[in-house]
Amino acid sequence: MLKKWGSYKVIKKGNGYKVKILTVKPHSATSIQRHRHRAEFWIMLQGSLLTGVRYIWVNQWHQLRNDTDWPLTVIEVQIGRICQESDIERKKSK
Repeated sequence: MLKKWGSYKVIKKGNGYKVKILTVKPHSATSIQRHRHRAEFWIMLQGSLLTGVRYIWVNQWHQLRNDTDWPLTVIEVQIGRICQESDIERKKSK
């Protein structure tokens, strides 16, 4: 799925989990967001992950940023009751 910040592909899903590969374009970032029904875990495959957070708890605000000149590739594992795009609350910019 193409996004402004890059792309993602679901590689596995089942009852209570989903696994994606995310690629964040150079000098791009996902929205600042949180999830009410799931936690997430990030595993970096390529590039530099510019965050101190690798495990994202339910209701924790988070964002993937790539401030480098190369693509960032991450495996994202979602675990929870609802692992759908409808469980995204984006932080409104001021």
